[in-house]
Amino acid sequence: MGTIKALLVGVCEYITIKCPPLPLCKNDLYAMRTALIHGLNINSDNILLCGETGIVTKNELVTSIHTILKGATEEDTFIFTSQVMVGKTA
Repeated sequence: MGTIKALLVGVCEYITIKCPPLPLCKNDLYAMRTALIHGLNINSDNILLCGETGIVTKNELVTSIHTILKGATEEDTFIFTSQVMVGKTA
């Protein structure tokens, strides 16, 4: 049986579309990490959080994908989840 690896992405600041920040999505990142650790017994070293600052750049996302998948085999399982929050702009 392979290893379970997870990439959790949280975006809560949308500078280009001028939405107000929604900082609670960071809580979702931490809650999902906890759920994966306790629910699926994933080693915390195999979970990568992207977006703890609230902003995720294209480069950061691509780098995170490469980082978490480095050394992955066909037997491994990859979990990708994105916490994307959008609020009203007016």
